[in-house]
Amino acid sequence: MPLTAHLDGTDLVAPLVPAEEWQAMKGRVPRPVLACGMEALAKTSVLGTPFFAHKVACVDFEHKGESPNHFRVKAALVEAATTLGWTARPEVRAADGAWVADVLAERDGRRVAFEVQLAGQTADDYLHRQRRYERDGVECFWLTSRANTRHLEGVPALHIDLSTEQLTVSDRARTETRAPLTDLVAAVLTGDLRWTPVAPAEVTAINRWGLHICTGCETANIVWRVRDHEAVGCSRCSRSQPGRSLPPTLQPRKSAAALGVTAHAALYQGPGQLSQFACHYCGRRFPPFLLWWLERGDVPVTASATVQRDENEPAHWCSPTAHIRTTEDVLISLNAPQRQRQRPPELRPERRTAADLLREAEQRRSATSTRQREAEQREAAYRSVAAERNWTTEERQAAYRRRLAARAEANNWNDPAIRAYLAQEKSPRPRRQPRTGQL
Repeated sequence: MPLTAHLDGTDLVAPLVPAEEWQAMKGRVPRPVLACGMEALAKTSVLGTPFFAHKVACVDFEHKGESPNHFRVKAALVEAATTLGWTARPEVRAADGAWVADVLAERDGRRVAFEVQLAGQTADDYLHRQRRYERDGVECFWLTSRANTRHLEGVPALHIDLSTEQLTVSDRARTETRAPLTDLVAAVLTGDLRWTPVAPAEVTAINRWGLHICTGCETANIVWRVRDHEAVGCSRCSRSQPGRSLPPTLQPRKSAAALGVTAHAALYQGPGQLSQFACHYCGRRFPPFLLWWLERGDVPVTASATVQRDENEPAHWCSPTAHIRTTEDVLISLNAPQRQRQRPPELRPERRTAADLLREAEQRRSATSTRQREAEQREAAYRSVAAERNWTTEERQAAYRRRLAARAEANNWNDPAIRAYLAQEKSPRPRRQPRTGQL
C-alpha cells in the first residue's frame, strides 16, 4: 500500500492531497500509476490515512502490504516535514538500492531519513541498516515499536506510541516522559538536535598545578591534579565521556617551562597511598590537607595546562544547547526547550610568572606555619589550665563546650551538628572518694 503515485506527469503524495480532490480521484479515469507501472486505486484506511492500492492483487515481495499504523506514521512524518518547508517523499530508494527510506526529507543539500519499524528486528540489523545511511551521507532516525530503545547502541531510535490519537515518542513503552512526534521532527529538521556517528575527536583535560615548599628541606616542588571530569570529547556539543580519564602521573612539563619554572616535579606516590606526593629532594611526604588549593578549581592560585589526546567519539545524540546524554534527555529537551546546557568555562591565558607562583607557595607555607603555631599555643595553654585546676574528663568536656559556644556565637555558626552538641546537658560526675576503713 504505497503513498506515492504518478498522474499526468505529476507526483502525487496521498497525505498531501486535499480531501475534495482525494474523493474525486477515487472514481477518476485514467487512474494514477504506481512506480511499478500498475494502476492505483485511491483508498482510505480504517484509521483515516489516504493511500494508493494496486488494482490487481499482488502477492510477491515487491508488492507486500503494510499495516494501517505504518501508513499512519509515514503520513504524519510527511505532513510534519512539509509544514516545516521541507520536501518530503515516502518510499524513496537509493541509487544503488542499498536502502529504501520510509520518508526522506530534503532541503538545501541536507537529507534526513525516517524509518518506521513496527515489525521485529534485531539490534544488529538496526546497526547494519544505519551504517548504510551513514555511508551515503544521509541522517537516519528510527521510530520503532520496540518496548525499550535504550539497548540499541549506535542507533538513534525512539519508541512510537500508537495507542493515542496524537502520535508521541518515548524511550520505552512504559514511561510518562513522552513528546509529540511533530516536536521531534521539528527539532531534527529545524532545530539543533542531531545524531553524531562514530568519529575521531580530541579529549581535552585541565591539569591544575602549582608549587609546594617542603616543610623539611624547604625545597620547592611541582604538584598537580588532572581534572578528569573536565575532559571534553565532542567539539559540537561539548559532551564529556565518563571513564575516559587521563593518567594522574601526567606532569605539566611544557606549561612549567613556558612560565620559566625550574623546580623539579614532586615524587608521585600513587592514588592508593595516604599522601600522593613526596619531596623530590628529601623524600618527605606532603600531607593532603596542605594541598587543598589543588582540589578547588575556583581558587586562582593554580596554573592551568591543556592536554589533548586523540580518541574515537562514540555515536550519540548531539545538541550544542540542551544537556543531552541519554535518550530520556532527548525527550526532556523536547518538552522543555528552555533547559540550557552549562558549557565548561574557557581557559584564560596564564599571566603569572615563576616568581608569582613561588611567592604564593611561600605565603601558603607561612600561613600554615602560623596556624600550626597558634594551635600548639592553644593546646599548651589548655593543658596548663587543666593541670593547674586538676580537671576531670567531664570538666574538660564542659570547658571545651563553653569555648566552642563562644566561638559559635562570635562567628555566627549555624551548623546543626554543633548546635546539637552544645544543646547537650551533661553534669559532671562527682569525683571518686578514696575508700576508708577496713577492707
